[in-house]
Amino acid sequence: MKTVLIIEDHPDHAFIIQRYVVDCGFLTATCTDPFLAIKLIKTGGIDIIITDLLMPIMSGIELIKYVRLIDDKIPIIVVTAYCSEQHQLNSINAGANHFVCKPIDRQTIKDLIVNMY
Repeated sequence: MKTVLIIEDHPDHAFIIQRYVVDCGFLTATCTDPFLAIKLIKTGGIDIIITDLLMPIMSGIELIKYVRLIDDKIPIIVVTAYCSEQHQLNSINAGANHFVCKPIDRQTIKDLIVNMY
């Protein structure tokens, strides 16, 4: 079974995304700390990443750049309330595969992660 890593500094937002992912039949791991997320990614076993864009410890853009140094193939979905074209462009240029605006819904998450596999 595939595992989705959710990196979100708001635990309630992470919980909502986690429920959607589990409903799609995937396992989940969640982190509020991007540095811990990087350690998890380095250990392997993560198949898809869903990350927030603006977090206090490290931005989603910085996180994506770190991830791309570790694994240039793992799918990355950015989920954010800051939906400007510039944020989208920055995310994609850093290596994200998809950019989704909050609030997200179950069908959007399902369509993205199920179609990746």
